[in-house]
Amino acid sequence: TDIILPEDVNGNKYHIAPAAFMDSNITSVVISNGVISIMDSAFENCDYLESVTISKNVEKIGVDAFYSCSSLIEVIFEEGSQVKEISECAFADCTCLESINLEELKQLKTIGSMAFYYCESLENITIPNTVINMDDSIFDNCRGLNTVTFEEGSQLTKIQTHTFNQCYNLSKVELPASISEIGDYAFSNCMNLTDILIPSSITKFGYASFDNCSSLEGI
Repeated sequence: TDIILPEDVNGNKYHIAPAAFMDSNITSVVISNGVISIMDSAFENCDYLESVTISKNVEKIGVDAFYSCSSLIEVIFEEGSQVKEISECAFADCTCLESINLEELKQLKTIGSMAFYYCESLENITIPNTVINMDDSIFDNCRGLNTVTFEEGSQLTKIQTHTFNQCYNLSKVELPASISEIGDYAFSNCMNLTDILIPSSITKFGYASFDNCSSLEGI
């Protein structure tokens, strides 16, 4: 089942209510320009959902919004997206997710805890330079993640606890000059990490931040 949401409700913009499509059998969804937020658990456990297109007027993606959509392959944010926050566990346990174009989110400020936890098919990700807060464990257990790019001019100051824990395939990281702290277990168990560029701005390394990075050759 494919769903295209309406442009408005009685002439007004609207929110997708909590758990609105939870456990449904939809296979794709186009979230229209009338939607301003996708609330908590709106599409949680939609096991057959493969593709999501999110219009530029959406400002927030709620907690567990797409949690455990086990067939989800692609998330497309329209050019000019107004998303400012991706909340806790928004895309967690989407084990087939291969592509999400965060680079289109020029207003993004916050990515919540475990937002992409166990997205084990995700290979590449770009963090927009507008992001000022990344909570803990965002990419924890993203076992296929190979490349992480921080856009030039990043404002991020800390890599939080468990951010890249068990990203087994991650091989090289260049941290932005704005980073001053790397949290506990931030890169632990990144067993294929061979090279990481640490900026001179770093003042604190957390406990076991590079624990079991057995291939690490250069810092």
